[in-house]
Amino acid sequence: MSDFIERLPIAIRIDLGTDLEAAEPTDVARSLDTRHVTGLLAPLVVRADGSDVLKRVGLPGYVVQSGDREASLLDEAAKLLGLLSDVALNIVNVVTRTIYWTRPDQGGDASVEPFASCTFFDMPGATFLTAGAARVLPPQLVTAQPSAYAVAEAILHEALHQLLNREHGGNPLFRPEARGVDVDIPWHGTRWELERAFHTAFVYAGLAALRRRAVDRALAPELIALNAVEEAGKSLSSLRESISAEQHTLTESGARIWAEICRD
Repeated sequence: MSDFIERLPIAIRIDLGTDLEAAEPTDVARSLDTRHVTGLLAPLVVRADGSDVLKRVGLPGYVVQSGDREASLLDEAAKLLGLLSDVALNIVNVVTRTIYWTRPDQGGDASVEPFASCTFFDMPGATFLTAGAARVLPPQLVTAQPSAYAVAEAILHEALHQLLNREHGGNPLFRPEARGVDVDIPWHGTRWELERAFHTAFVYAGLAALRRRAVDRALAPELIALNAVEEAGKSLSSLRESISAEQHTLTESGARIWAEICRD
């Protein structure tokens, strides 16, 4: 039986082969030093300030991190991702053009909000990571040591957001009545807008499938110690329950994707 990752090209209706042939690494600013990550088309931005880019996307308290350690972790993560799923690696290669590894500016605002990884709708193709990406496993797990698997999850996590953004841009996922609808998010004890919750369910379905593969193939022992497969399943089940009551606000495209999220 196929899992969510294998079904993604059908759910989103993309031809990964065609898209990969068309995908070329995007040039980044000449002032930024770059190196290519083994297994990824995207260059990693290193040994550069990059402050203009970070300010533009709303990360003014961060600077681009330099060092071989970050590049090595990304190399390991890309290799691991390829071992776990060709589809997952191809999705990252199709939608990710540049990876910025960042850190808080030591001389900047101490109140800057921490994050592990993120992307921005108005800067498609760019993924931003911090040291937290090597240890944080959503929604609330933290590995004891930096983990190439955690980085693999982070770059897939952000690629899935970008993939859904691309789909939503051409085929709206929600009807007008979805505006203003909030749903419960139990692990945060809060409520999120339906679109944000849908995005999270889409990503977590992919991460849950990746974790099962990693455990089955004994490629990420840290997942067993943290009960990470079970935790992903609980979070995904909670999201399914919260969103199901509002699924009448989905368009045909949204309903097709939602059906795949709910299959496993």
